[in-house]
Amino acid sequence: DQNIARIRKAAERAGIAGRTTFVIVGDNGFEDVTESVAPNVLLAEAGLVERDGSKVAGWKALGHSSSGSMAVYAKDAESAKKAREVLERGAGKYYTILDRARLDDLGYNPLAAFALEAAEGISFSGSVAGTFAGNRTSKGQHGYLPTKPRLATGFVASGSGVRSCVIERMRIIDIAPTLARLLSLEMKEVEGAALDFAE
Repeated sequence: DQNIARIRKAAERAGIAGRTTFVIVGDNGFEDVTESVAPNVLLAEAGLVERDGSKVAGWKALGHSSSGSMAVYAKDAESAKKAREVLERGAGKYYTILDRARLDDLGYNPLAAFALEAAEGISFSGSVAGTFAGNRTSKGQHGYLPTKPRLATGFVASGSGVRSCVIERMRIIDIAPTLARLLSLEMKEVEGAALDFAE
């Protein structure tokens, strides 16, 4: 809040406050977490990841952590099937397995064979060594499915060209075209759409 106040005061001192639009945005919210799990440890134990100490030396299937979710990549269909069978061990208590059809509905990375969505209080580590469960983690993480209510974040705009209104829901991909419209710029061939809150 203090930094925002400094910016507003700077605009006033510069004599441009009356023609300045102030925008505050966020890219994600956070979920509370108490424990981290490392699915790649299970994949390594099953021979799907080759380790050199704590580093990956080679792999047939490997998970890439985004904290609250994990995309699992596989070199071939057989490795994908085996990886899913191995990771079923942690399903339910620690995470949910999302199949390719569900990922397609979400617009998720098309290269992932499947993905894991962390259970409440759980986050993912990309580690290939150590223990699967019970690992320490920070108290909050992001990267979960956007359908979780606490993953929503804020968008606040005020000042020149902005009318008073409430935006119930907005996608991150709508921010750039919306701000482009405020700047009288045109963005072509973008997935997002400009929201209309101009005066």
